[in-house]
Amino acid sequence: MKIFILDAQHLGLAFALRCQEAGHQVRVWLPSDHGQQSCIGDGLVDKVVEWKPSMKWADLIVLTDNSLY
Repeated sequence: MKIFILDAQHLGLAFALRCQEAGHQVRVWLPSDHGQQSCIGDGLVDKVVEWKPSMKWADLIVLTDNSLY
């Protein structure tokens, strides 16, 4: 399954890693912090800069909170 995690609060890394361990394809989007990309999950998960293209790619979309998106 293709899982896309919109992680506005930087809370979804553990979930993303568990999904990968279960054999799923995972993409994570983290918002930039003052114009710089977050280093959270670097080298561990596939991170995307733009979230919209991954919406069509995913079978399942997970939001880590509902306050922003």
